[in-house]
Amino acid sequence: MKKSIVLFFILLMSFRIFADYKSEYEKLLSVQNIEGIANLLPKWEKAEPKNPELYIAYVNYYLLKGQRSQHSLDTYKKDNSNSSALVDKKTNKIAGYLNNNIWYEKEDIDKALSYLEKGLKFGKNRLDMYFGRIHVLGLIGEYEKQSQRIIELLKLSKTINNKWLWSMNEAIPSSESERFFLISVNEYYKSLIQKSTPETLAAAEKACEVQLNLYPNNIEVHNYLSLAYIGQGKFKEALNVLLKADKLTNEDYVIIFNMARCYEGLKQYDKAKECYLRLKKNPDKRVQDMAEQQLSELKKITK
Repeated sequence: MKKSIVLFFILLMSFRIFADYKSEYEKLLSVQNIEGIANLLPKWEKAEPKNPELYIAYVNYYLLKGQRSQHSLDTYKKDNSNSSALVDKKTNKIAGYLNNNIWYEKEDIDKALSYLEKGLKFGKNRLDMYFGRIHVLGLIGEYEKQSQRIIELLKLSKTINNKWLWSMNEAIPSSESERFFLISVNEYYKSLIQKSTPETLAAAEKACEVQLNLYPNNIEVHNYLSLAYIGQGKFKEALNVLLKADKLTNEDYVIIFNMARCYEGLKQYDKAKECYLRLKKNPDKRVQDMAEQQLSELKKITK
C-alpha cells in the first residue's frame, strides 16, 4: 500500500510538472514573449517528447517568430492583411485602404511545418493538428499544396470513420464528428473561393470534387464546388452539380439562386426565370426581395 501511495505521488508530481510547461508556455504566448518561449520549449521537449501539445507550441512559436508586417496605402483592400478603410470626409466615400501586409519568413514556416509533421506521429488522429497544417499552407499562399492536404485529410477521415481527437487528445463525440469535420473543411473552400484567383479556384475545385465523391450527401460541398466552377466560367459543370443538390434539399434558396446564375451564364434565361420565381415563394421576405430584383435585372437583359 505504501509503495502504491509513493508511486501515485510521483505520477501526480510528474503530471503537474508537464502541465506547468504548457501553462508557462501559454503565459509567454499571451504576451508574445518569443525569447521566453524559445528557452522553454527545449526543456518541455526533454521532459515530454511525445506530447502533441509540445509540437503545436513549436508551430505557434515559429509562426510568431517568422511573422513580418508592413503598412501600405492602397486603393483596394488586400486579402492577406488587416485593413482599415480611409473615408473622404467631403464625399463620405472610401478613398483607399491602409493595409497591414503580413508575411512569414520561409525558414520559420518550414520549421513550423516540420514540427507539425513530427507532432502528427504522436497524435495521428489529432484533427486540430491536420487543420493547423492546412491553415499554415494557406497563410503562405501554397494553395495547390493546401488542396492536396485537404484531399489527404478527407480520405483519412473516411478511413477512420471520422473518429477524431481535438486539443489535449479530447475525443470529438461520434454523433458530431462528421458534421464538425465537414463544416470545418468547407470553411477552407470558402476562403479559397473568396480569393477568386485561378489558382485558388482550381485548388477548391480539386478538393471539392473529392469530397463530393466521399460525402455525396453533404449539401454545402455541392454549393462550394459549383461556386468554384462558376468562378472559372464552367457554368455547365456547376449546373450539373447544383441540379443534384436540388434533389437532395427542400427548396434551398442558395442552391436555387446559383442555379439561376448558371442558367444566365448559359443564356438559358427562361430557366433562370423559373428559378427566381421559385425563390419568390420562399417564406423569407429578404429572399423574395432578392428574387424580385433579379427578375427585374433579367428583364433588362432579355428585352
